[in-house]
Amino acid sequence: MKTLMTQALLDKLRNEHRRVEIWDTTIKNFYVQIRETGAATFYVRYTKPGTNTRKSLLIADAAIVPVIAARAKAKELLSQAELGGDPGEVRQQKKECPTMAELIRDYYLPYIKATKKSWQTDEVMLRRHVLPVVGQKKLYAITANDLSQLQIGMVNNGFAPATANRPIVVLRYVFNLTINLWQIPGITTNPAKAVRMLEENNVRQVFLSQDEIQRLLEAGRTCEQNPYLLSIVAFLVLTGVRRNNALHARWCEIDEAAGLWHIPMTKSGKPQTVHLPPEARTLLQALPSRGQSPYLFPSPITGKPFVSVYYSWNSMRERAGLGHVRMHDLRHTFASLLINAGYNLFVVQKALGHHTSTVTMRYAHLADSTLQKAAQAVGQILHPALASTMKTPE
Repeated sequence: MKTLMTQALLDKLRNEHRRVEIWDTTIKNFYVQIRETGAATFYVRYTKPGTNTRKSLLIADAAIVPVIAARAKAKELLSQAELGGDPGEVRQQKKECPTMAELIRDYYLPYIKATKKSWQTDEVMLRRHVLPVVGQKKLYAITANDLSQLQIGMVNNGFAPATANRPIVVLRYVFNLTINLWQIPGITTNPAKAVRMLEENNVRQVFLSQDEIQRLLEAGRTCEQNPYLLSIVAFLVLTGVRRNNALHARWCEIDEAAGLWHIPMTKSGKPQTVHLPPEARTLLQALPSRGQSPYLFPSPITGKPFVSVYYSWNSMRERAGLGHVRMHDLRHTFASLLINAGYNLFVVQKALGHHTSTVTMRYAHLADSTLQKAAQAVGQILHPALASTMKTPE
């Protein structure tokens, strides 16, 4: 029957326990089916775009959703169809849409394992920070606010703004791949793009003194969590390389006779040759992995490179009274030692493997200090001669 569908009418007909179909006169193609049992279901009927096929789409159970809410939903679905969409297909896409955890497992990790050298860094970050917050949400349901709350939560738990920004950067990449490469149906917008990045203090640099380096290394001698940690830290100070390059270093890359380490791929996407000082070569000769593993610093558990050394490193720096020092600060320290020894920024750029001088310029203030000392040294050397020739005439 066609009539104005009201809640009172629906309740009355359900109590009569007879099969009947009511078509609403307010919203065309909105109807409810009532069965002999008294159960009732709201539907909407529309024409599938580009065809003459008529489809009925279930809205809700009338025992749960009132007429007024079902009518509003019917209007929304019919509007989609009128504008050329297929609400039935959209619903199916949402039903089949993967959760963030499923996307990371089935799409993202296989992709970056084949294309990204530092994929373990992403895996750890996603597992620790992203998946506990939005891992069980379907992709279409993840909002910018969800990701902003993830970011704020990390800051409230003591992480630096730069660290809290990292998941957002990765998720922007994940959603871009989802839309443009994997083309998962129903995902057309990138919620991570709307998240405002937190202000980062990129000027923070820590340079360890010789005394602090010694304290740090002494603290590492008693590390029981990771038998390689002391050697890893010493190797980082001696070479200035990035942590990930050191953790993945292979014996086949080391030319001990020439004192060279040929890194096949760095963060810049290019190879780098590192000159090893005698102290680094001595360190390598004492490593227990020599002749036992393809890696310099293999995990005793897996035999493969460490995914993370954070916990043992954190214990080491706390014992040394250097809880504020990051492992990357060892790279800064290497650069500062070079500059304070009188080497210019060009040498530092090459030693650090920077592709351009832009990043190396963060050490310019150290170079200025060295140049000032050099200028003062020249003045002191020439002072006696200048003093005699530049006397004020009487």
